[in-house]
Amino acid sequence: MKKYFVYLKNHLFSYLLSLLVCYLLSFFTIDLINQQRAYYQASFLVENIADFQDELLIDSDFLNEIKDSGANNKYINIDVETMLEKNDFTYEVIDNKITIKTKFKYYDQFFLSSTNSLSSRAKMFIKDSVNKIAKKGNCNVTFLNEDIIELHNYLNRYLYSLYITLFALFVELIVSFFLQKKAKEEKVIIYDNQTCFKHCFNVTYWKLAFSPLKKVKDITTIAMIFALMMISKLLPLPSGFGNLGISFTYLFFATLAMIYGPVYGFIIGIFSDVIGFMINSNGGIFNFGYTLQAALSGFIYGICFYKRKFSFKNALLARLLVNIFMNAIYGSFLFIFVTYYNMDSSMTFIAYLEKVKYYFTLFALPKNIVYLLPQSILLYYVLRLIRPVLVRFKLLQK
Repeated sequence: MKKYFVYLKNHLFSYLLSLLVCYLLSFFTIDLINQQRAYYQASFLVENIADFQDELLIDSDFLNEIKDSGANNKYINIDVETMLEKNDFTYEVIDNKITIKTKFKYYDQFFLSSTNSLSSRAKMFIKDSVNKIAKKGNCNVTFLNEDIIELHNYLNRYLYSLYITLFALFVELIVSFFLQKKAKEEKVIIYDNQTCFKHCFNVTYWKLAFSPLKKVKDITTIAMIFALMMISKLLPLPSGFGNLGISFTYLFFATLAMIYGPVYGFIIGIFSDVIGFMINSNGGIFNFGYTLQAALSGFIYGICFYKRKFSFKNALLARLLVNIFMNAIYGSFLFIFVTYYNMDSSMTFIAYLEKVKYYFTLFALPKNIVYLLPQSILLYYVLRLIRPVLVRFKLLQK
C-alpha cells in the first residue's frame, strides 16, 4: 500500500490535470446539451383576449420591435430571425391563457446587483413582449409564475461536471492500483544553477532579477513586445459571462516576464495598465487597484518563468495564480468596490462583502475556471514556440 501512495504522489500532477480536462470537457458537453434541450416557458392570463385574438401575431416584426426598444442595446445579441426560422420561439393561446416557449441558447445571463443573483435576458425579453401585448389589447395581464419564466430540461453544468469528474477520479484510483505494480523507479533530476533555478527562494535569483537593463537591445525588445501587448488589449473576445471578455494580452505579458523577470514584470504591468487606460478608457475612471492587479500578474509570470525549467506545470501554475487569485478573488473585490461600494455611501461593508460573494460565485470564478486549461495550453505552446527564437537572439539562455 505504501508503494501505491508513493506512485500516486509521483503522478499527482498528471492526475490533477486529467481531472481538470475531464471537468472542462464535461462542462462544455453539458453546455452543448443545454443549448439543444433547455427552454424557457412563461404562462400568463390576458383579460378579454377574444376581443383582439385575431389581431395577435407574434412574428418577426413584433419581436424585432421589442429587440430595438431595449435600452442600452440589452437585446442586441438575441437573433430573432434564426429563433423564428428554427421555431425556437412559439406561443399557444388556450382560452384566455397564453404560453410562450423559447430556447435557452438565445439569451445571455448577467449579474443582477439588486438581488445578488444571476438573471436571464429571456425574463426581460418575455416581460417586454407581454407588456406590448397588454398595451395592444388595452387589457390587464397576470403572470402565472412569480418569476415570470420557468427553465425546463436544464442540466446544472457545474454540478453534473463535478459528478462526472468524481467518477473519473474513482476510475483513476482503481487503474493506478494495478499500474503501480508494474511501475519502475524513476530518476529525479534537479536543475539548479546560475541560469536555471529550482525555485525563486534564492539570493542569486533576486540579484539577477533586480539587475538593471544595460543593453539597447533589451529596451527595444520591451518596446516592441509592449506595443503588441497594447494592441491586443483593444481586441478582447466575448467570453459568454456577461461583460467579461477574453484577451490575449497575457501571452505578450508572460513573454516579457519570462525574459526579464518578476521585478520588470511588475513594472511593465504598471505601465501597461496606465497606458492602456490612456489609449482606451471606455468612459471609466482610473483606479489604481487595476494597476496593482496588472503589476502583480506580471510579477507572478516572472516567478513562474524567469530562469526556471520550462514546463507545462509552470504554465498551468502561472494561469492558476492569475485566474483564481488575481482575476477571480481580487478582481471581484475590486469590481464591486468600484461599481457599487465606492458609488453608494449608504452601502454597508457587510452588504459589500455579500455582493462580492455573489459576483465571485456566479461570474468571476466560473469564467476563470472554464478558461484556465485552454489559456494554460495556449500559453505553454506559444512560449515553447518562441523560446528558440529568443535563445537565438540571446534574449534567453539555453
